[in-house]
Amino acid sequence: MGTAELRGSIPTPGLLRSKTDGFGLWTLSRGLARQHKEYYEQLSNSDNSRRNDYDGRGNLSDRALGEFARFFLQGMLDQIAFMTDLLQLHNLSRRIERYLQFEALNIPQNSGNELPGC
Repeated sequence: MGTAELRGSIPTPGLLRSKTDGFGLWTLSRGLARQHKEYYEQLSNSDNSRRNDYDGRGNLSDRALGEFARFFLQGMLDQIAFMTDLLQLHNLSRRIERYLQFEALNIPQNSGNELPGC
């Protein structure tokens, strides 16, 4: 994939405001919103002209694009760490088991084998 194709896929502010929803879970925009000033700076810099003959083959700076990509990926890693800590996946099976035990205590007892509401 060349630089032109990659640049066409850079998330823009319009894309971030689109109706993509994380359904209450992590979304990309949460991480970028925490660093919105730096995000806009990096995004703007990714369209800078080449600095010298060693800075890519097109009109735009490959180095600035690489810096934006690094910023973007670091933001994603930060959000992955946040969600990992929030969800506490290492305790998930124990929490599900406790929830099911709690729910089992609250199941109404029937006189027969019928399900409630039947």
